Amino acid sequence: MKFLTNEPAGLVGSTLVISDVHVGLEYDLRAHGMNVPSQTGKLAKLATRLVRENKADRVAVLGDLKHSIIGTSWPEKHEVKQFIEAIRAAGAEVMLIKGNHDAWIERFSDITLAPAQGTRVRDSWLAHGHARPPVEAFECEEIVFGHAHPTVVFEDSLGGKRSERAWLRFEQNKPPLVIVPAFNPLLGGADARDVRFAWVRGPPSAYLLDGTPLGKIRQKKAKSKTS
Repeated sequence: MKFLTNEPAGLVGSTLVISDVHVGLEYDLRAHGMNVPSQTGKLAKLATRLVRENKADRVAVLGDLKHSIIGTSWPEKHEVKQFIEAIRAAGAEVMLIKGNHDAWIERFSDITLAPAQGTRVRDSWLAHGHARPPVEAFECEEIVFGHAHPTVVFEDSLGGKRSERAWLRFEQNKPPLVIVPAFNPLLGGADARDVRFAWVRGPPSAYLLDGTPLGKIRQKKAKSKTS
């Protein structure tokens, strides 16, 4: 996969790869007292720009296109359709590999669904990342996940902290595992030091969206691992 500089997206052949769009997140934030305007238009504009700039004919969403897990409001349904239609208007089809937030999305959209366990695109296996990939995934040159929303946390001398979205690459794994940053910038993220899977060898290498390599990320010790 080619990482697109300064963008939370990658390219596999002519397929643009994004993950964790979480359309409708703003409605959840409002329910918790944060008045955030809809970001769907901005997210669609970014996706369509990337489609045009990279001459992509397909956008693969690695799960969590929508935000609500149980029950989907009418505004959220409308904005999911808006996002899909904007990409199609730019000349690309949309393929969704369902994540844990995408239940029943096929009931109100005509989006193309890939198998839930993932799908092969060229020599990459694309999946959401909330379950272990099938045997055939390990025949590919790389496995690509979303789901974790990886971030790198920076701390200054006064104890102030900030986090930035990042790519993770578990190079010791066979095949290597790539974790895609969240497409939606409003999402919280997992500290890269906490991202681990029972079947994956670490530690991962981290890269900021601008391409800055941060080297190996020393992982925190954990009593249990993500399956």
